[in-house]
Amino acid sequence: MVLLHKRVAIKEFFVKDFCNRDENTSHVTVATQSKLKLIERLKQKFIEEASALFSMQHPNIVRVTDVFEENGTAYYVMDYIDGHSLQEIVKEKGTLDESQAVGYIKQVAEALKYVHGLNRLHLDVKPGNIMIDENNQAILIDFGASKQYDEVDGENTSTLLGKTPGYAPLEQIGNEVAKFLPATDIYALGATLYKLLKGVKPISATQLASGENLEPVPSSISTTTQNAIAAAMAINKNKRPQNIEAFLSLFDTEKIETVVPKENESEERTAAEDTSEKTVWEHKEEISIVNESQSYYQSTEKNCHVEQMVEPPMKSSKKKIGIGICLVVFILVLVCFINTPQSPEQIFTKANEYYDKKDYKKAFDLYLETATKEYAPAQGQLGYMYIVGEGVSQDYKKAFEWFSKSAEQGNVYAQFYLGNMYYDG
Repeated sequence: MVLLHKRVAIKEFFVKDFCNRDENTSHVTVATQSKLKLIERLKQKFIEEASALFSMQHPNIVRVTDVFEENGTAYYVMDYIDGHSLQEIVKEKGTLDESQAVGYIKQVAEALKYVHGLNRLHLDVKPGNIMIDENNQAILIDFGASKQYDEVDGENTSTLLGKTPGYAPLEQIGNEVAKFLPATDIYALGATLYKLLKGVKPISATQLASGENLEPVPSSISTTTQNAIAAAMAINKNKRPQNIEAFLSLFDTEKIETVVPKENESEERTAAEDTSEKTVWEHKEEISIVNESQSYYQSTEKNCHVEQMVEPPMKSSKKKIGIGICLVVFILVLVCFINTPQSPEQIFTKANEYYDKKDYKKAFDLYLETATKEYAPAQGQLGYMYIVGEGVSQDYKKAFEWFSKSAEQGNVYAQFYLGNMYYDG
């Protein structure tokens, strides 16, 4: 602003694949009539998001001061941040020390806590969207992918969905963020902390889901911070901290033992000792449905045993009846558990376990079961197994079909392989 002697940043709505600009007048036009309605709809969402940012007032969120239309398109004006993004800082100076990195992440977490309080998700948290100003404050920018969620009907505003590989969780890649889910932003927050400490971008969620392992951060990083990253980056969205308060509590050393869930009271001490000696990089998903069921059955058996110990002595026939009743209850619980439908994510996780064990036949069968339920990650994995011949005969045609189904749902893993197949013919 010339009159006010203030530097500002201006963001323009310009979809380069579909728009043209007149070099003399800077006027923006849509290249083809077929895309006119799409561009207009996206422009209105751009204005809606800018208006939402205009109403936000938080020290760790970039401040929007004006929104206007000009030159056939739309713009919004933001405060100019005199500093560098965390992406630039890591690229130029290398990894950050732990206290500095965690400090920045906590500031961004406070910004997200404010955003989530408005029933909004950012959906594109990453080092490139976090600026560090001259006062060493972390400022969250670029809400272009953010979504507003209505408390009754769910999502009601959004722009182009951000899906930065390495920072976007599995549900975001599969376009499954239809409900307000803070855990989606928390995954990206954990992935960003990993980048600051490791110096490299984490592998994508689809790679993690297919069984690849995340390289550990330096051994000098505390177990508390390692566990916080692993909890935030859990593939299963329900296993992550479900709100910012829960995420920040992971950095409380007095509460670190809660990161690894305990099986039962008699095993609490063992679980705590294991947590202190083993880092999260030596674990995969600690709790599977099978482990939970085993814990429940063990608990059921122990309860039966306690009842027998506190009761007065019984005759042999009565003891047999008591044991028989316990056995019947146990069998009924087992039958109920076996017949309980499992979600696609649970089946997919089990399939990954078989895949890691190189039991490709069982893994293939479970991937197929999940893929028929339109679960994009499983469809992409089936395509891969067909293309390399794992657990099934090599069949490029079927690989192409499964990659296509998965790619249509936005799975970047499948889109990548599909592109290769087109390129190779």
